[in-house]
Amino acid sequence: GDFLSYKNNFKTNVYLDFDKAKEIVIKKRLKSRNEWILFTKDKNFWHNIPKEPHLYYAKDGFINYNDWLGSDRLGYKDRIYRNFHQARKLIRTLNLKNQNEWNEYCKSGRKPNDIPSNPDKKYKNNWINLADWLGTDTIATNLRVYKSFAEAKTFAQKNKIKSQAEWYKLYEQGKIPNDFPKIVYHTYKKEWKGWADFLGKK
Repeated sequence: GDFLSYKNNFKTNVYLDFDKAKEIVIKKRLKSRNEWILFTKDKNFWHNIPKEPHLYYAKDGFINYNDWLGSDRLGYKDRIYRNFHQARKLIRTLNLKNQNEWNEYCKSGRKPNDIPSNPDKKYKNNWINLADWLGTDTIATNLRVYKSFAEAKTFAQKNKIKSQAEWYKLYEQGKIPNDFPKIVYHTYKKEWKGWADFLGKK
C-alpha cells in the first residue's frame, strides 16, 4: 500500500480473525479461486476480509483455497486442484508401483483433496500414462517384476479387453498396471497360446 501510494492495505484495514472470516466465506459457496477473484472485484465485497487471504492469513491458518472456500466438501467437478506438475512431483515421492497401489492410496484418506483420484481426466492436456504419473517409467523394463501369466490373463478377461490393439492402447494410457508387461507373449513365452486364449476368445 505504501509502495503503490494507496491506503487500503493490511496495516490500515482491520480484518476478522481467520476462523471467523473463513466461516463467512464458506457461506458464500464459491467453487473456485477464479470465482473468488471475480467476487473480490464486486462492490459488495466485504471490507473486513482480505482479498488475498493466502498472504494475510499465511501464518494464521490459511492452508489453500480449497480449505478457504470450503470446496474440499464439494464434488469432484467443483474442486480446485493443484497444477499437474506440482501434483505429479508429490505423487512420485510416494513410490507407488502400480494401479492397485494408486487406488489403495486414493481410498486411504491420505491423499490431499487438491489432487484428483482420476488425474488422467483432470490433467488430460498433460497426461501421459500412469507410469509417468507414479514415476515408475524410470525403472528399466528388464528390471521390472511382473505378475504371473494367470493373473495377467484374468485381468484381461475381467476387464473385457477385446484385442491386442486394445491391450496396447490401454497400456499406453496407463490403465493397465505396470506389474503386467506390455508385450505379454514375450514375457510369458512358456504359457503363451495366442491372443484368443489370453483374452478368452474362441
